[in-house]
Amino acid sequence: MFQARAQGDAFHTAFYHKEQTQRKRQNNSLSGAANSTGTPLANRTSHSSLTSTCRITSGYGNANNEKLLSGNRHYYRHDLIINNIISICTHTDYEMFNSVMSEYNLHYPTIDEVMSCISYSTDLYWKSSVWLDQVRMVVDKLTPIQRAAFVYTGDLHQLRMYNGTFMRTFLDKLCTRCEGSALDGAMGIIKSAMDSHVNLAHQICEDCVRGHGKEYNKLTPDQLNTVAATIINIQSVVTEYADFIKVIMVSDNMPTNVGMFPSSLRRSAITSDTDSTIFTVQDWIFWYTENQGNFTPKAIAVQAAMTFLASSAITHILAQMSANVGVEEEKLFRIQMKSEFRFDVFVPTQVAKTYYASIGCQEGAVFDHNELEIKGVMLKSSTNPVDINTQARDMMERIMNTVRQDKKISVNEYLKEVADVERKIQASVLRGETHYLKSLTINDGAAYTLDPEDSPYQNHTFWQETFGMSYGMIKPPPYKTSKISLTLRNATALKKWLDEIEDRDLAERLRNYFVSKERTAFNTFYATEEVLERWGIPKEITSVVDTRKVAAQLCKSFYLILETLGVYIHQKDIRRLASDYI
Repeated sequence: MFQARAQGDAFHTAFYHKEQTQRKRQNNSLSGAANSTGTPLANRTSHSSLTSTCRITSGYGNANNEKLLSGNRHYYRHDLIINNIISICTHTDYEMFNSVMSEYNLHYPTIDEVMSCISYSTDLYWKSSVWLDQVRMVVDKLTPIQRAAFVYTGDLHQLRMYNGTFMRTFLDKLCTRCEGSALDGAMGIIKSAMDSHVNLAHQICEDCVRGHGKEYNKLTPDQLNTVAATIINIQSVVTEYADFIKVIMVSDNMPTNVGMFPSSLRRSAITSDTDSTIFTVQDWIFWYTENQGNFTPKAIAVQAAMTFLASSAITHILAQMSANVGVEEEKLFRIQMKSEFRFDVFVPTQVAKTYYASIGCQEGAVFDHNELEIKGVMLKSSTNPVDINTQARDMMERIMNTVRQDKKISVNEYLKEVADVERKIQASVLRGETHYLKSLTINDGAAYTLDPEDSPYQNHTFWQETFGMSYGMIKPPPYKTSKISLTLRNATALKKWLDEIEDRDLAERLRNYFVSKERTAFNTFYATEEVLERWGIPKEITSVVDTRKVAAQLCKSFYLILETLGVYIHQKDIRRLASDYI
């Protein structure tokens, strides 16, 4: 897929992407098949075991990112803090830790700084001076090196707070782009390097590899040497800081309270699924660049470096997790969480598993043009007209492009755009056009298991017995109809409507029909193509068409997009639409 994309072959890019998706589905189906007694793969414990393994993997990945990147620890009770202090102090190699503290001249946290580290996490869950006093009694007894071990282990956020110069120097070295080197065997260096090192180097040297994937034969000798030299530098920096990495990021200490992690409040892990974690390093970009350009080549390089560090730490933690659940030694690294996508802009919504994002890189392949990623049926409903989905897609892309350009977003611009879409839909419906209406096929009564008066066939008899006598009878089913929402939601509204119909014979027929069916509301009118072509929407219906409901149903994706900008429009009772404001 990457090779085809690099060659500009859109057909085979899509072909291999679909093939990969199908392979994933086939793999996933094995788990479901194990849960079905109707297959030879049935194994009652297999599905639950696989699911549980995925969930603890995801939990440890999220917990690692929360602590490592943002200093957020799952301290929802004070006794858990005390347990964690004791655990870290027990499982720390103080000889090595002391050596690292001295070598890099790292700051020893004071008692107040330790408590600040703790309250930074507890503030998300509780406020209690009594509980904090009990924790402080334990912290008071810690030695300076124990306090440092507790604060810094697995926590680059806290390390940065008190050792900003050190962290900046470390990242400067790790993100160095090495140009002007003439190397022998540059291709061999790249091919023999770890994938994580290659992917980091690609993002540090984005202009060299952009649009080429890993087709290195398309690079100039200078570009190839730059990538290879950058990989060598990454390997050198990792070796230089090996003692620091071992003490801080790959110690024996695991993230705490992972069993209850689904209930945690997050700062870095912005969304997650059973087998994945999506996290942000934007705070590191803001800090490093001092908000002087968040999408510059250096900012992208720092992002890649922090992702590299987080992913590498996860590899270690998942190996420990595997050992803890009894995996044999040679298979400890079988479970992995690779960094697949780099979302330059990621926009979560308040609906589960629903977001839109701008992909700049996938598994080290830097895209020539960012690709749009949309997840969730509410953002790309297959039942919506194509023009609605296309306009929503265009809106998402424009919002993210504005962010990537470090510009401000005009909320009024998008609010007006949605209001115009609402008005366009409402006007179309009132003209009797079917473009924005949902359809329903009415079949012959014998085609339904229910009686004709209880099945969709009743919509045919309704027309024949009421409107048909005024407008003309229609041919028997099967035929397609368009659903038109009405405002007649209760007996009062229905009576008022019937009383105001000029054609009193039609009104009486309608009244008798509703009484015979014991109906006190008339929510949906079904119009066939024949009816709409010959008469349009009957004038009696036009006055009660709920165009607001039709517009609101079709604009759900727009409302969700507006919510990501902090504007809340759509409610279940449709009291407010964007067009009510603009």
